[in-house]
Amino acid sequence: MVSAALVAVVLGLQPWLVQRADGSSLFFPFGLAVVLPAILLPHVLVGLGEAVLAVLVWRLARARHWRWST
Repeated sequence: MVSAALVAVVLGLQPWLVQRADGSSLFFPFGLAVVLPAILLPHVLVGLGEAVLAVLVWRLARARHWRWST
C-alpha cells in the first residue's frame, strides 16, 4: 500500500515538475486529485478482498480440522 501511494504521489507531481513552454504537462497530465484515488482505491479493494478470502479459508480449515504439519 505504501509503494502504491508513493507511485501515485510521483505520478501526481509530474504536471508540476515537468512542463512544456505553454504550461501543459509533458509526461503525465493528471494531478494528485485524480491519481491518488485512481491508484489507491483498487489497491484497498483488492487488499480487502484478499483479507476476506484468507479469513474464509482459515475458518474452513479450522472447521474441517485440517492438519498443516505432516
